[in-house]
Amino acid sequence: MHVAVRTGPGSPGRFSSLILPALAREYPGDSFRIPAAAAALFPAGLSPNLTLLPAGPSWLRGLRRERQPADACLSFGLPPGRRDPPCCLLLSDTAAAGGRIRHASAVAVPSRAGKTQLLERLRIPGEKVAVLYGPAAPGSRPLSWEEQEQVRETYTGGREYLFCPVEGCSGAGLLDLLKAFSHLKKRLMSHIPLVLYGATALQDKLFREALAAFRYRKDVILQEDTQPEAGLRLTAAAYAWVYPGGGQSWEVPVADALRCGVPVLTPQESGLEEVAGAAGLYFKRGSAEEMGEQLYRIYRDEALRQRLAARAPERAELLTPAEAARSLHALLEQAAGYNRKTG
Repeated sequence: MHVAVRTGPGSPGRFSSLILPALAREYPGDSFRIPAAAAALFPAGLSPNLTLLPAGPSWLRGLRRERQPADACLSFGLPPGRRDPPCCLLLSDTAAAGGRIRHASAVAVPSRAGKTQLLERLRIPGEKVAVLYGPAAPGSRPLSWEEQEQVRETYTGGREYLFCPVEGCSGAGLLDLLKAFSHLKKRLMSHIPLVLYGATALQDKLFREALAAFRYRKDVILQEDTQPEAGLRLTAAAYAWVYPGGGQSWEVPVADALRCGVPVLTPQESGLEEVAGAAGLYFKRGSAEEMGEQLYRIYRDEALRQRLAARAPERAELLTPAEAARSLHALLEQAAGYNRKTG
């Protein structure tokens, strides 16, 4: 199969950086034409089944005129036109989806809730839409006690900590997280810190102002080292992983936490809850009070935390880039086949 890859604004992101190398690796007999911007995902160089696409808005239509036209297009967020090759559309934001996605031959979404929303709002045939959960990064793994101690000594002075990856978090979500953390601190009188990982926290003006005036500011650690290895080590050594909401499920590394055996706290009725299942605690989106109560529960009840942590790796067992690539490849085949049947 010959596949043309199309990336939209913000790409390549976390999901595409995991799935594209896995596709090329798992299906060496297929050819993939990728945008020049995606070449950075292959630091060791392009494998024989990868070639770079020319830039420009009409490149996709131009593929039809080539000697070896694309059998299917894999599009990250950009709906196809009527004359484009058969398209498998990866749609992270179902709420903002417009009618053009009907032109896609197959659509992947990050949650069952998103699929339901799409079917009800745009009345797309159900067989065209599939749920695809984001995989864990290949380097995610549980750390030994000695390794966890080393991480804590490096980042928190040896203290247990709560961990939040802030990339993609909304400003409102970050403010709710501060309120929830304050709720926890007032009830516990504990010195447990909150580690915020990523640069997003420093870019939101309202959050910066709120943090500057925050009563427990000394226990909020901003860690801007966005090297993947640092994020994975901070995840694996965390007491608990918390995400207040606002980001798209594919870009939020909840599967990393599960693979590392770390319990998670996320909003209810989200793709993250679907992924974590019985390995997490959940709160109403936008409710700082509920988030604070769940933080309190997991900190006070060590037996509960251990039960959640024990379930986490089981949830992550199938959340690998290879498994995601196999599911996505089936959708690409479906897209090409659907186009032949209906075209």
